Amino acid sequence: MVYNPHSELAKVEKTAKRVCKLQQITLVSTPFYMSFARELFHIRNDPKDTKKHEHARKAFDKWLLRGLESSILIYLMVDQGFKVTTRLEIIVEG
Repeated sequence: MVYNPHSELAKVEKTAKRVCKLQQITLVSTPFYMSFARELFHIRNDPKDTKKHEHARKAFDKWLLRGLESSILIYLMVDQGFKVTTRLEIIVEG
């Protein structure tokens, strides 16, 4: 099977939408969570990025400062394969 980044990104976006709906996030805020999920996707799949955990943490901090809920951001991170410790250290597996 051939890897298709567009179908993988579509799955990430679908998950973000589903989580927002389940958590009763407003339709106005949902695109921001989707943007965060897309940003993580690009960080995760950049073969040249040697500091994925730092970039993921910066993305988390940026969206948290913009008012998004930390629990949903963390869920989206874990969904994409990032490990988040209790001290909010972000670890990339793989």
